[in-house]
Amino acid sequence: MEKILSKQLNFHAQSVIQKLFAVINVEIFQLSTSALAADTWVLEMGMSAVQFKVMPKGLDVNLDELKLKINKNIEDLGGNPSSNEEVPIAFGLKAVVFSFAFPEEKEIEEVEKRLNELEGVSSIEMIDYRRALG
Repeated sequence: MEKILSKQLNFHAQSVIQKLFAVINVEIFQLSTSALAADTWVLEMGMSAVQFKVMPKGLDVNLDELKLKINKNIEDLGGNPSSNEEVPIAFGLKAVVFSFAFPEEKEIEEVEKRLNELEGVSSIEMIDYRRALG
């Protein structure tokens, strides 16, 4: 009787252990596939958050028109403009700070070069560049 009970207990214990390993393997598989998907997502979504400060040539520059030109150029180069803000400098002169998302695989210097060539722009300064996650 003792041997039969021992065999049944061993069989039951082995069954429980096999089920436990099956659950653990499924969890490990799910974790590894979600980690792989997360890595793939980050690679596909490699965007940078960028801010440029644009100084106009003078008080006579129409900032609304300048903003439209700059946003169009950012979009043409693959960026996604998110906001712009006028910042007072001195004696009525205002700079415009542009915030936009830009693909990491592209050269941000191309944006800076293109914006510097626009009529009415005195100077461009990159004031922030960081990796955007999510």
